[in-house]
Amino acid sequence: MEIVINPRYNSLADFVKAIPGTFEGITEIIQNFRNDIRRCDAGSHTVVIKCFKGMYITNQLAYSLFRKSKAQRSYETSVKLLAKGFDVPDPIAYVDCYQYGFLTESYFVSLYHGHTNLNDGLKDVFNRTEVLLSLAEFTFVLHQSKVYHGDYSNGNIFCNGKGNQVKFALTDLNRVTFGRVSFLRGIRNFAKLSMPDECLKILVERYGELHGCKTGNEFQYILQLRTRRNNLTKWRKRFKAVFFPWRVRSLATSAREV
Repeated sequence: MEIVINPRYNSLADFVKAIPGTFEGITEIIQNFRNDIRRCDAGSHTVVIKCFKGMYITNQLAYSLFRKSKAQRSYETSVKLLAKGFDVPDPIAYVDCYQYGFLTESYFVSLYHGHTNLNDGLKDVFNRTEVLLSLAEFTFVLHQSKVYHGDYSNGNIFCNGKGNQVKFALTDLNRVTFGRVSFLRGIRNFAKLSMPDECLKILVERYGELHGCKTGNEFQYILQLRTRRNNLTKWRKRFKAVFFPWRVRSLATSAREV
């Protein structure tokens, strides 16, 4: 077992070490679909534990021999983003469990973050435009800081505040990469966001203005990307249903249990 604990949370060392044996007993489930996310109290802190699922033989080989685990990447990325001044749930630790040299379980532990996600932020009709403009500005700063979130979706963006005081934070960080973000790549980052077309238009046009590369075609480009992505998602679901039916049943069962 490999454990790394943030020095500021050394007081939680015993709690972290026990996670592989106590996780299933945590009853407050935030999500149990592709990954299992639960919340509980640890000492004076409220923490979130994310258990990365889908440890099939191919993944076990990759994460054991060639790649860092998702939990390790989440922890290290959180540290980097905090150092760059971005708001993310405070990283506490990660735990990787091995059997015969192969990764079998992986846990990322972070401090509970009280912000609502983007879906809730967009429900306030009177504040929606400000949220969208602020999100465009936040995304622009993120990209200019050479940060690219590979799963930039509503559930992975926290927001809080009103008017020009809207603040954002990021979660689900194992797919964040660092490096130059071109204008087109930056625009593509909005393709996974779920919102009405008129909201997406405000967001994309403001991003183009900030980037100084606005051509007038950005919105149509995003709509094409969304259509292509939706078609690909449907194809993948059909493919998995035919060739990996047991995985589809497992995910469906997990979703019903929440």
